[in-house]
Amino acid sequence: MKQKKILLTCTVLAAAVLLALGLRVLGAQKHPALTLPQGDGVPSACQFSPDFAVPEEEGRLYALMPQSRKELEQTAAGIIGIEDLALWGDGSGLYYVEETGDTVTIESNGFFSITNEGKPIGEPLTSPAAAPQLPGEEEAIETAKAFLSDTGLCAGDPGPTAITHSTGAEGPLTIDVTFFPGIHGKEVYGLYRLRVSLGDGGKVQSVIAQAAPIDEGEPVPLKTTQQVIKEVSARPEDLCFLGEGTETALFTQCTLAYYTDGSTGYAHPVYVLTGPETAAYHALLDAAR
Repeated sequence: MKQKKILLTCTVLAAAVLLALGLRVLGAQKHPALTLPQGDGVPSACQFSPDFAVPEEEGRLYALMPQSRKELEQTAAGIIGIEDLALWGDGSGLYYVEETGDTVTIESNGFFSITNEGKPIGEPLTSPAAAPQLPGEEEAIETAKAFLSDTGLCAGDPGPTAITHSTGAEGPLTIDVTFFPGIHGKEVYGLYRLRVSLGDGGKVQSVIAQAAPIDEGEPVPLKTTQQVIKEVSARPEDLCFLGEGTETALFTQCTLAYYTDGSTGYAHPVYVLTGPETAAYHALLDAAR
């Protein structure tokens, strides 16, 4: 009887260990690995200055929390000013509202857009203005911010902006305001942006939302300075290089940022490696151990 009890106890303990190991393995597979694009101008070698060091900061893995398709249908319907967007769709995430000529695209990762043939969103189809009166850059930025806030697409600070213009044969047709939201003050690389295009009279003609709210995140152990130097020196081709540079890259500084392209559903911590002010190299490295 005593031997059976010992055997049963050992069996239970073994099962508990296997369960813990299994959970650990499952946990390791729970989050997709980060695969950074290689970029251009990969150097043959990388060097580091004597004072190069990674920042002493906590890194976190953030899950993107996009709205569901039903929620995005309601959001888009509210922007266009119709009752039910689903009536205009084919079930694939593509919708064409005949009443207004607006096309809505909702992707599986929660990114969505509303575009049309050169008219304000939600207004009847008309011929585009031959010479649209576009707002100035400052007015366009404020109008775009107000639109994102009013529609619930971005409740907080939408981040830094970039201004471009869509042009036709007669000149500029729209002024396009692209925002690059950060994550807790950190820059986000990859695909994480919001763009609002304004046309004649400063009216919104299209919107592209390629950013989503995030959860509270999970702490992630980050690579040490020595681990970074060893990894990059051995395999510089594993870095994501932004911009062209010389045959040998010299890295002197390192900052923490995040990377997401909407494919994994997460914002991953990355190190941004830069060189002297005169250097063209700017590279990203997966910061997680």
